[in-house]
Amino acid sequence: MRRVIRRVIVRRIIRKIIVKRPIRRIIIKRIIRRPIRKVVRKIIVKRPIKRIIVRRVIVRKKIIIKRVAFPRLPRVKIMYDETYDEAIHQLVEKRHTHMAHMGGQLFARRLRKATKPMLKRFLVTAENVTGLKWRWHIVRCYVAHDIPFDFDNPMTIKIRGNMKDATETFFHELAHQMELQNNERIRHRNNLSRKYRNEPKDTREHIFAHAVLWKVYEKLYGRARLKKIIAGYRLWPEHYRGWQIVKKEGADNILKAYLK
Repeated sequence: MRRVIRRVIVRRIIRKIIVKRPIRRIIIKRIIRRPIRKVVRKIIVKRPIKRIIVRRVIVRKKIIIKRVAFPRLPRVKIMYDETYDEAIHQLVEKRHTHMAHMGGQLFARRLRKATKPMLKRFLVTAENVTGLKWRWHIVRCYVAHDIPFDFDNPMTIKIRGNMKDATETFFHELAHQMELQNNERIRHRNNLSRKYRNEPKDTREHIFAHAVLWKVYEKLYGRARLKKIIAGYRLWPEHYRGWQIVKKEGADNILKAYLK
């Protein structure tokens, strides 16, 4: 009988959790109300784990804390920032207008819609094929006018009319993001990098990223679409040369050479 009453009491406890996250510090405040007196308990958890679920079981005034860690994917935010875009306009000596602001907001929405179906699968597959993890809690992707090229830090995509090109560029820069976030686990000087040390800088910087994309696209899209994507890089000879090196050496061999 006592066990039944105790279970009913525990079930009736109202719990309120407030989570404030710096990257490696989680502060959890739990307010426990009737039938127990109002008690405020504060737990500070310092762990390198991205997500922690804390469960409390109250039995005879003893608190048992269970921590269960789950793998976490980053939250990718595609956004237009007017100040960021205006600063770029000043650098390239172009006038920033209200129409540019409206166009940036529209393009950000279109890019979010275009990338949403494949984004989660891309993030998971990239981790699976490389063994690396997404270390940043949030990845911000800015869209901007009149930039000479797209880049990964801060991740920035040029506003354009061709959404297929924009979507492919978005995933391309995400592959560079994974390389950036796991820089300490990548062996930049290895037998393959020495073999192709005379290649242009853009080619050398894309060998690892293209090997990652090769494995991911092969799993997500298949060989036929992968070939079409690679063919689209003919407009950028140095990038296309990077794909040819991956084809020649093999994506698996490149990943083994570059990963520690």
